[in-house]
Amino acid sequence: MKTINISVTSEQYGAIESLVKEKGYANRSEFFRFLLRFAISKPQILADTEEFKIEAFKKRPLAEIEKGFHNTGLYSEEFISDIIDGLKDSPPYATKKSQ
Repeated sequence: MKTINISVTSEQYGAIESLVKEKGYANRSEFFRFLLRFAISKPQILADTEEFKIEAFKKRPLAEIEKGFHNTGLYSEEFISDIIDGLKDSPPYATKKSQ
C-alpha cells in the first residue's frame, strides 16, 4: 500500500475524527479508503455536484506566480524564492536536466 499525506483545516480534522468514531472506521485511513472506493464506484455523484467541480491544472508562468505572491504583500522574499525554487523542481515545471 502507498502512503499519502493531506492537509486539512482544524474544522475538517474535527469532522473527520467525528465521522471515524461515529461510523466505526478502524482509523482515518480506512475512512479515506471508503471515500475513495465510493467516489470511484459512483463517479456520476461527483460529476453532478457543482461543489465538487475539479478544474484541470493550468500551468502558469513562474514569473506570474511569483508576482501574485509579491502583490499580496503577505510573504517574505525568502519565502517566495523558496516556493518558486520548489515549483521549478516539480514535475510540471522541471526541465529534463533537473529531474
